[in-house]
Amino acid sequence: MNHQKYPHRRSLPIAMLALAIGATLPVTANADSGDQSFDVTFNANIRNTTCDMTINGANAAATITIGTGQVTLSDIIHHKDDNTTTAPNMATFSLEVKNCPTSFSGIKTTISGTPYANDATILLPGTSDSRNATSALGVKISRASASTNYFKIFSGTNTSESGSEVIIWTADEMDKAKDGKVMLLARLVPTGEYSKTNPGIGQFQATATFNFSYE
Repeated sequence: MNHQKYPHRRSLPIAMLALAIGATLPVTANADSGDQSFDVTFNANIRNTTCDMTINGANAAATITIGTGQVTLSDIIHHKDDNTTTAPNMATFSLEVKNCPTSFSGIKTTISGTPYANDATILLPGTSDSRNATSALGVKISRASASTNYFKIFSGTNTSESGSEVIIWTADEMDKAKDGKVMLLARLVPTGEYSKTNPGIGQFQATATFNFSYE
């Protein structure tokens, strides 16, 4: 019974400011003495508005393994609500940031994938995953420091401004000289579809995409 492979992928960038100003704009003033016009030119220096983001300090894509070789159904059921980060059905990982422009004041991260219909905080395997597309088991993602406060899984490009649904980076988490990262926890959990006849036994893999927007 192996429930182990769990990749996290991010997409960059999710929010970029596309702005081009540089053409001349004629302004005309009408007067009794005749018409006159002059050009006003607006110039803007547009800079790249992204940071370099990694998972576990390595690459833009990574595989997070839950458990040490295997996870039992007993582990999943028993620790589904534990306020800890070290249970057999859990794995910690980090989103790390560097090379942010100094003008940045905030980073927001949303998580997209296949949400469970009855609980949008549960990430399910994609239906195209032939290894285990059962909806009996899924993954919840939270901050390691608040292990039972789970983030929402978005199915498309939808987003939220609520810190209870998305990852709002703190000043220290954005500062490479301090933390420079957000520590997260992935937890394998049963869903409402779990039963003795549908236990979700076998290989488990679900894909989460981390989308970053900047202020």
